[in-house]
Amino acid sequence: MSIYSFGIFRTISYKDFRDIRYLVNSLLELTNMDMDYVYRLLRPDESYEDDIEAKDTNSDTSVFDHVVYGSQLGQESRYISTCGSLEALMDFESKSKVLGTRSKIDINNLPYNVEIIDLRDYFERMKYIEGDDEDEIRKFNNFANKFEEVLIAGYIPASCIQLV
Repeated sequence: MSIYSFGIFRTISYKDFRDIRYLVNSLLELTNMDMDYVYRLLRPDESYEDDIEAKDTNSDTSVFDHVVYGSQLGQESRYISTCGSLEALMDFESKSKVLGTRSKIDINNLPYNVEIIDLRDYFERMKYIEGDDEDEIRKFNNFANKFEEVLIAGYIPASCIQLV
C-alpha cells in the first residue's frame, strides 16, 4: 500500500508543508540545545554575586516588544534576555554597545514561579507575534533566531548564576 493511497500528499498545502518543515527543524534544534543553561551578558550594574531582577517586574511590555525594541525608547520590561548558547552570547556581545561580563544561568534551579519563555522554538515564538508590520515581525524572528533568545520573567537568584 502506498502513502499516496491515504491522500496525504493531496491534502498538504504549501503552508502546511512549511509548518511541518519548521516543526521538524525545531525538534532537531531541541535535541542539540543545552537545556540546562542559558547565557547572559551582565550589564555593568549587574553582578553574578547578586540576584538579577528585570527592570520593571510589573511592566506590561509584551514579549514581542521586548525582543523587537529591547531597551530602546527607555522601555522597561519584566523580562530578562538570555541566549541559548555561549556561541549566541558571543555573537550578541560582538554587536553590543555596552561592555559586560559573560555569565551562565542554571535554569533547572530557578524557582518554580519564574517563567521561562524559550523563543528558540518556532511554534513558541509564533504565539507572541503582534500586529502585521512585516519589518517588526522579521526583526523579532531574526533576533530570536540569531541570539537564541530565552526570556526569564521576574528575577534570577544569584545561586543560579556563574561566570563563564
